[in-house]
Amino acid sequence: MTDFGDGNTDVAIVKEFYANLYDPKDKSPKQVRVRGHLIKFDEDTLNTFLKTPIIVEEGESLCAYSRFALLRPDPQELVAKLCIPAKGFELNVDG
Repeated sequence: MTDFGDGNTDVAIVKEFYANLYDPKDKSPKQVRVRGHLIKFDEDTLNTFLKTPIIVEEGESLCAYSRFALLRPDPQELVAKLCIPAKGFELNVDG
């Protein structure tokens, strides 16, 4: 994916990230403060970090995934194409 340094993880920083993440006024937070630094994790920042640019085709205003997400495909069609036969998945309350 990308260069993550020596691979060590500071568990205390990860815990602080998650502890500060939730804001009851904001249903979808896109930034959080960790040790005084504002950490953004919106789609542009994550794609830059992961080196996975969003490609918008000519004449389109959204990338292919965003266009797909707006389609709200039939769950049974997804099961047929993505799941092991006789297996499936459960939708959350938001569908």
